[in-house]
Amino acid sequence: GTSWLLAAFLGPSGGDEFAPVPTSAGDGFASIPTVLQDLTGFMPTESFQQMSISACPTLGSLVKPVVLWTQQDVCKWLKKHCPHNYLIYVEAFSHHAITGRALLRLNGEKLQRMGIALEAQRQEVLQQVLQLQVREEVRNLGAKTQAPSSSW
Repeated sequence: GTSWLLAAFLGPSGGDEFAPVPTSAGDGFASIPTVLQDLTGFMPTESFQQMSISACPTLGSLVKPVVLWTQQDVCKWLKKHCPHNYLIYVEAFSHHAITGRALLRLNGEKLQRMGIALEAQRQEVLQQVLQLQVREEVRNLGAKTQAPSSSW
């Protein structure tokens, strides 16, 4: 028989959506590029196909709100979004136990106190944090519009 995989993706309204996807050969697993193509009609590039699953953020960190991220989730985010100075950042963020909630509240002064001495590095992190804040706001707005409205 056919096995099914539950795939999560960002829906058109900006909220997380889930879709059952049949897997090949009944082994219980479908390749990520195949799932993406089935769901979106988009076939990822060859370089994406060669990435190992361990290089991808966990499904949990993609689905859960940033305010619920653990220190490990933050480190994965840093590795993806600030790869050039990752080792500097991850040392400071780990030392100061930065979680998702703290990440969203960072500013230049806090980064400087954490030991990120160079202005360019602080700006790099802050730019990525700002983009993350915007994505989270869009996500929250999408979640609010999908919630059942209360009648007065």
